[in-house]
Formats: sequence, structure tokens, C-alpha cells
Amino acid sequence: MCGGEIPSGARFCPRCGWSAQGNGKRSTVKTSEIVIVVVLISAVILLAAVAYSMFVDRKNDATESDKKNPAIETQEVVENPTDKGEELYTEETEKKDYVEPQPQPQQKPEPVPAPKTDTTAKYAKKDEFLQTASDIEWYSENYMDTAETQYEINVETAAVYKKWDTLLNDVYQYLKKTMPSAEFKKLQNDELRWIKEKDAAIEAAGAEWSGGTGEPMARNLAGIEYTKERCYYLISLIN
Repeated sequence: MCGGEIPSGARFCPRCGWSAQGNGKRSTVKTSEIVIVVVLISAVILLAAVAYSMFVDRKNDATESDKKNPAIETQEVVENPTDKGEELYTEETEKKDYVEPQPQPQQKPEPVPAPKTDTTAKYAKKDEFLQTASDIEWYSENYMDTAETQYEINVETAAVYKKWDTLLNDVYQYLKKTMPSAEFKKLQNDELRWIKEKDAAIEAAGAEWSGGTGEPMARNLAGIEYTKERCYYLISLIN
């Protein structure tokens, strides 16, 4: 094949690999096989190269397409409500759906209690003392005035006298706390004068009975008269 001579006794050409057959001619059998193998390998490589080239081209085309249309995949389809027969919200719809609020009945406001002042408290206390005096009056009419025996009269008059005396002390102590100092000082001096006058009247009433069974009654009645009058006087000073 290469033109060189094959040495005698050799089967292949040392230069190109050709073999000699029979009459000394070089054989091309092995060389033909090699050529066929080379051609097949080349064809396979070529086909692989073509396939790879086609794959790369398709991939590049897809990438270019994505770059040109980035919102195609993520684009949302907005349905038109009219396509489904839905009613569009218009001004007429708003007027139709509007419900006019109904007036609520007004509730009667709770009465607000008047703030308590010193004057209000004084009048309340004054009414309390007057009510106590009225209760004593009722007791006198229903128990003292209806007693029959001298003993019952002595007991009931003593009870009434004690009630008036207790009320007098309560009113006096209240005035002591609420009256200005100068005014209460005057009242205190007048109270001492009144006590002497009351005690004198009680002694005079008891002396008329000279130790008789009606002496306790006489003393109690005199004390009731003075103390009752003094109670109403002191209550009137609360203002």
C-alpha cells in the first residue's frame, strides 16, 4: 500500500501494516478492517455531536423565549364578572343595598343624685332629730298619758323624761361639732344658765308633794316640760 517491499518471510509490511498473500503481494485485509472501525467510530462521534448540538440549540431557544416573555407563566387571568352573569357594583346597586337606619328610642336618663354639701347634711341631720322628737311625742301619748296607777305614771314619766334628755344631749353634741367656736361658746354659757333654771323648776315641783307618792311624777313632768322645749330650740339652731 505504501509502496515499500515486504521482506521475505514477513507477513506484514513494517511501514503500513499491509499483509502479503500467496505470490508475494501485500494483503489489505487487516487494513480494511481497521478502516471500517475508524469510519464507524467517526460516524458515531458525528451523530453524537449533531445530537448534542441540537439539544444545546433547543435549550438556548427556550432560554431566549423566557427572557422575552417573563410574565407569560405568572400572568393571571382576571375574569370579567359579566361573563358569568354577575351584577356590576354601580351607584344604583349601592342605593338599592342601602338600608336607612331606624331611629332608636331614647332611654330615660338615670337621675343624677345631688352632690352632698354641708348644708344638705345639716338639713338631713335636722330632720333626723325632728323625727326622734316626733317619736317621743307619740310614746308620751300612748304610754305616759294612758297610765292608770301612780306607780305606772311614775315609771312612764321617767321613761319619757329620759328620752327627751337623751335627744337633748345628742343635739348639743352635734352643734358642738358643727357650730363656729365663737357661737358655740355663747350657746355653752346659755346652756349652763338653762340647766340651773331647769333644776330649780324640778325642785319646786317636787316640793309641792313633800315626799308623797306623786313626787317622782311631779319632778319628771317638770323635767319633761323644760327639756322638750330646749330640744326644739337647739334643733332650730341647725342651719
